Amino acid sequence: MTSSCETIRPLGIFDGAAAPAFHNSVSQALAQNPALVIIDFQETSFIDSSGLGALVSAQKKVRSQGKKLHFCNLNAQIEMIFELTSLDQAFDIFTTLDEAQQL
Repeated sequence: MTSSCETIRPLGIFDGAAAPAFHNSVSQALAQNPALVIIDFQETSFIDSSGLGALVSAQKKVRSQGKKLHFCNLNAQIEMIFELTSLDQAFDIFTTLDEAQQL
């Protein structure tokens, strides 16, 4: 486990309305200069195309700073959306938070 890790936990429905707060959370996390940013979807019930766009944008932002981005705790709906859009191939996805914390 790394001590240089920031975790973001989107709550409820992750859509266009939630995207600005999410982007702010990513910026705040990166301000802490972690080696790793984790998006923990345990409390996220649904994600739409706007939410996916926010995740792609976050990945670009995190990687542009030389950091890693991991996702964990996807529910069946989010997992299916990732697979249908092939984003499961683009993102580093882990089953649990403990697994995601490994660099």
